Amino acid sequence: MAPPLKSILYNELKLAKEMGAPFDFDKPYVNYTEAELRELHRQWVGGIEETVPEAPEVDLSRPLRAEPSPGPTHPAQGQSGAPAVDKWTRAKELQAQFAHDPRRLAAELGVELSDRGADRAGLNFNTHTLDDPVRVDSRGFIWYQDEVQKPAIPKPRARRVVNYKDPGVKTVQKFYSDGRLDEAFEVAGDQARDMQVKTTLPSWQVGIYKDPRLPFRVHIYNDVRGFEWFDVLRQYGGMDHVPSTIKQLYVGNDLCYDITSTRETMERELRDLQLGRSY
Repeated sequence: MAPPLKSILYNELKLAKEMGAPFDFDKPYVNYTEAELRELHRQWVGGIEETVPEAPEVDLSRPLRAEPSPGPTHPAQGQSGAPAVDKWTRAKELQAQFAHDPRRLAAELGVELSDRGADRAGLNFNTHTLDDPVRVDSRGFIWYQDEVQKPAIPKPRARRVVNYKDPGVKTVQKFYSDGRLDEAFEVAGDQARDMQVKTTLPSWQVGIYKDPRLPFRVHIYNDVRGFEWFDVLRQYGGMDHVPSTIKQLYVGNDLCYDITSTRETMERELRDLQLGRSY
């Protein structure tokens, strides 16, 4: 998948600087806008009109399970030129507006207001992506996946059932003109048998929620918390730009970024920006 345009421009400017271009970056990558990098690129690299299309920027760093993008998106179907707002961006905007009124927030998101989460893992695997809220609690937290801890004693698990039509197989043979067998291969048959696949889901799952006081979603399991990995990557424009001071950790089996080191790094960057420092 292609990196964001902002990241491409910054990397090409870094390469030009290493090759002797007489300019300096006066602030960290995260504080640059795409327009500023585009102007620097035009001055010191050139060819931006030919190499960079004038299409809206689309963030492709998120996996296929979700489609969040902090930048402009393509127009939605049925709208003439109006940008489509993805679910993650819309949820953040609504939470910032109605965090003090959880009931209104739940109504705007179309989910229930409840402090009680699921007691069994996997109930929303087939119906929700990780950008679809499942509930809002009384603190104004938006839950994308309920935390379910592994039970101390065996309990019934959720089971995913998939029904499909099995056409079977049939063998096709090709012969030479003298009757000798040339080749034989199998292709889909013409039957229509009803088949079923049953998959037992895990007995536990990591919780995912958005606290209105924090910039990214939080993964939680057994009192261990971490920021959503892809939310931090999107903030910094890719893995190569995430500062080394931000540590990683596992929450359950999810790789996340440490909350404390992430907040300290972002606060230091903001302080340096306000004081006019650059490194």
